[in-house]
Amino acid sequence: MLLRKILKITAGVVLFGIIAGYAAYQVEDFRTGPVISITSPTDGYETEEPMLKLAGQVERIAYLSLNGRQIYTDTNGYFDEELLLTDGYNIITVAGRDAFDRQTEDHVRVILNASSSLLFSSYNQNNEQEFRGQEEQETEE
Repeated sequence: MLLRKILKITAGVVLFGIIAGYAAYQVEDFRTGPVISITSPTDGYETEEPMLKLAGQVERIAYLSLNGRQIYTDTNGYFDEELLLTDGYNIITVAGRDAFDRQTEDHVRVILNASSSLLFSSYNQNNEQEFRGQEEQETEE
């Protein structure tokens, strides 16, 4: 009889421990909030290519946007998007919101140094498209 009482108490303590541990695990998501991490490119990255691949990972995100446009992640929370940069200084913002409406943002600054090999198109008198280099475009203006 004493053994039976000890087993009941032990089972109750173990069950309480499991429930308390699970509750603590669930509260961690609520306590920490959403997380955004941009993994590529690094802040201050300089490039001559106007197309940029932006990659990163998020945790506990219900809504995610890139410069105000909604984007999506895979099942593991990774995102991968391509952007067209403007010449000069670009600030890229990834913003997220969790199920409890808490928000977070991450920014990365990228500098596009447009090379002289960029081509500009125009139409000639015969309505045919012509391509010229940047130097030629600037000298005509």
